[in-house]
Amino acid sequence: MSSSELLSKPTHTTNTNVTSNTIDSPLKVVTDPQTYSALAYAPPNNNRKTPLILVLHGAGKNDKDILRDLADPYGEHAGLIPSLIASHTAPSNLLNNFCVLAPYSYGKSSFYEDPRKKILDFVDWAIRNQNTEDVLPFQFDPNRIILFGFSDGATVAIELLTTRRFSKGVICSYGYSGKSLPSTALQRLSNLPIWVFHSQDDVIFDVHNSDRLVQQLEMVNNNNNINNDNNNDKHIVQYSRYNRDPENLPARAKGHSMGITASKSSDLYDWMIQ
Repeated sequence: MSSSELLSKPTHTTNTNVTSNTIDSPLKVVTDPQTYSALAYAPPNNNRKTPLILVLHGAGKNDKDILRDLADPYGEHAGLIPSLIASHTAPSNLLNNFCVLAPYSYGKSSFYEDPRKKILDFVDWAIRNQNTEDVLPFQFDPNRIILFGFSDGATVAIELLTTRRFSKGVICSYGYSGKSLPSTALQRLSNLPIWVFHSQDDVIFDVHNSDRLVQQLEMVNNNNNINNDNNNDKHIVQYSRYNRDPENLPARAKGHSMGITASKSSDLYDWMIQ
């Protein structure tokens, strides 16, 4: 789902205004020629132990300059982490504690159209090239990469989390409508910290998609913990299920707002850093 349908654009917004909003942005454009360009952010006290948030946006036209899209506070992907950083409205515990990489599915409606391996290859590129001035001028802990997905990006994120390449997952407005994930996938997701966000009045993706996901994750985690006599991970899966759209989006996108709600949640970043 395009965020241009999530937030109403002010009538005065022009390309010039977008440039003025992003010209002093702390985000930088980085590019792996084989996979994606991305927006990158590093906190002031960046070091090799800094966790990384990998942001997968939802569907859109995705045909603009990356800064004019991902970083635009009134653009297609408005309200997600990159636009909050660009507009200087991101929570302080995000800005002070995390690196961010937000790849851009240029020319595709979403990451759903690409092989999942392409994103994993991008992650490998980032790990190899971190802390290089001309390529990726920050460093991060490759064992603490947190996957954040919204809408189509959330559906892809669940698939990627089964690789066990990521330390935590944030799943916002999940789109998979199948009755159950394969048992092998669920086993690979077990004991992995995941926070799911969905609103009951979502008119794009039914909240029952996330209800089923959470139920299945809780079941596999409970079964594994019983078998292992391990009761330490009772809250490994968290679910923020809203009765009403907290962002009060227009009717055509009502409730499909969890990428925005999660991105500005200070509590979420406290959970990520644990």
